[in-house]
Amino acid sequence: MHEMSRHFPPGGADLRVLDLSSGSNNVALQLLDFRPDLRIIGVGLAVRRLRVARQASLKAAKTDRLDWLQANGTCLPFLENSIDAITAYHFFDTLGEPNMFLREALRVLRPGGRLLMLNPLADRFRRQRRYSLEAMSTILMQAGFARVLAERAAEGRAVFSRGEKPYTARSTVERIAQTADLDESSDGLQIIDAAALQTALRGKFIFVLVRQTPDRPAWDLQSGESLRWQAAMVNDQTQPYVLAFSTLPKAVAFMQPAVTSGILTGINKIAKFDKTVAADWGADLLLNPPLESLRTSESYAFNVVQLDLDPARAITGEE
Repeated sequence: MHEMSRHFPPGGADLRVLDLSSGSNNVALQLLDFRPDLRIIGVGLAVRRLRVARQASLKAAKTDRLDWLQANGTCLPFLENSIDAITAYHFFDTLGEPNMFLREALRVLRPGGRLLMLNPLADRFRRQRRYSLEAMSTILMQAGFARVLAERAAEGRAVFSRGEKPYTARSTVERIAQTADLDESSDGLQIIDAAALQTALRGKFIFVLVRQTPDRPAWDLQSGESLRWQAAMVNDQTQPYVLAFSTLPKAVAFMQPAVTSGILTGINKIAKFDKTVAADWGADLLLNPPLESLRTSESYAFNVVQLDLDPARAITGEE
């Protein structure tokens, strides 16, 4: 479940996920432990298993993030392009018509949405209804998925596979903008009091633009060498504000043209924090500012002052 949680696609402040594990092994609850930004709908046919899964979610006090629906995985009652991700734990290998399921998955996933599956790995002793890495890759690619990945999981006993619904936009910039639009957070020059961020921002996380020194990945650091993170800021006539974004796509959509045009210099990373951490920064935030509005504003200027952040408090380890 931890490995699966690393592969959810970038999206809005909340990700809408269908879990087709029918309540087995409390998969949905485990995913929420790793990714509290998910809103999961558990789908299955067995009424008893759904009832048990619903009771488990009530006991765990996660009903605000988890619901259950009786439905067939090969005929999903959802609109086209309406789901961010589909998870399936030992589900695909039980289907009589797996191609019907893959067609349905592509239909309901939005562009850039992902199908994440865990299935038994084939071996020389038990081949029936089990899949090799090559077989899962071929199945997903032939079904029309992009960015296909298949790798061993569960200590080599299973295969984890991922497929992504292709984007309709043609360029990387267009794709980023298309995904950034999924978030409904305000796009004006909105100042947020850091202490009030918990209630002001709907999502669980905050993304900031960072200058990392030295400009190298963590695995390339020498013994005793430490990282320094400085968050990009802008200022008005009274004080500086941290440039902050409610989702990764919004941060990328701002950062890319800001860096390439020379407006921001030295910025080389986007950092993800739980929004509760931002209350300790001692600085207010400018949330989701459109670059052009900020560039032409007479009230704001890009600030050479940068806020030091603690890399140890960031959320890392995702794809």
